[in-house]
Amino acid sequence: LVIYWRVRKCQEGYMKYLALILVTSFLADFIGIMNSLFFKIQYVNESVSYLYYFIDIIFLSLLYRAQFPRRFENLFNYIIVLLFFVYCCWSFFNPIIITRHESKVPIGIISIFFCLSYFYQLIKKMPGIYVYQIPMFWINSGLLTYASGTVILFGISNYLIYVLKKDMIEYWIFHNALNTICHILIAIGLWKVTLKAKTT
Repeated sequence: LVIYWRVRKCQEGYMKYLALILVTSFLADFIGIMNSLFFKIQYVNESVSYLYYFIDIIFLSLLYRAQFPRRFENLFNYIIVLLFFVYCCWSFFNPIIITRHESKVPIGIISIFFCLSYFYQLIKKMPGIYVYQIPMFWINSGLLTYASGTVILFGISNYLIYVLKKDMIEYWIFHNALNTICHILIAIGLWKVTLKAKTT
């Protein structure tokens, strides 16, 4: 966020969606930590998480919509948002069946779809500059690293905790390592921002 703020004047317009993703992520984590440490209000963490997932997928869709030709702008984004909204509602009213971690699986799958689609679009229409000079290349690499590395972890977390009785410390170290790599790559991408570095 600090890097984004410092280079905001030369950002492409769609980069504001990335900033909003980072802000909502920080706020969701902050509220969850404060509630767990001090307030301990039941279902607050779950409610905040579901709201964050829904907001996140909207901003993620808007971020990637700007990377594709206009003829692809509407269809797949709105379908995914609608399906994810239905899933979040179903998850919220079935807290015993679906945990917060398992609810992150759909957003992980959608993120992987967006990231791979972006790389395909990038290969199909290679820009006239080196690929490492494109901000979205780094940002997309970070998001793909995190999503592909954690989607399985979130999917089997319930099984690991309640069936195998596993100590999750090792798994969360792996999760936090991927999260750190993701944010480093995003930071590199933000430093690479110029008005001339377009991918579409």
